[in-house]
Amino acid sequence: MNTNLINEKDLYGSLERLNLFQDDVVLIHGDDGIAGQFDSNVHPKKTEYFIGSLVSYFSKGTLLFPTFTYSSTSGEVYNSVYKKSKVGFFSEVL
Repeated sequence: MNTNLINEKDLYGSLERLNLFQDDVVLIHGDDGIAGQFDSNVHPKKTEYFIGSLVSYFSKGTLLFPTFTYSSTSGEVYNSVYKKSKVGFFSEVL
């Protein structure tokens, strides 16, 4: 078992040490690689767990996650309901 895995409490402690508060506006530009550091015994769907933990922590603030589809370069109209992000699973989960 990997003892370097983290849980929600560890994440919250790290955010607090970074002086990020629950009512902050935060832009997260990343991928789901960070979710791989979560303990799968806590939640089997690590990316969903990670994003849910962030949403819970910043419940009084705003989280921004950039997405991109390349729709504009192919002449398509982007519709977030029907189009998935093309820049990775992390943004697709949203």
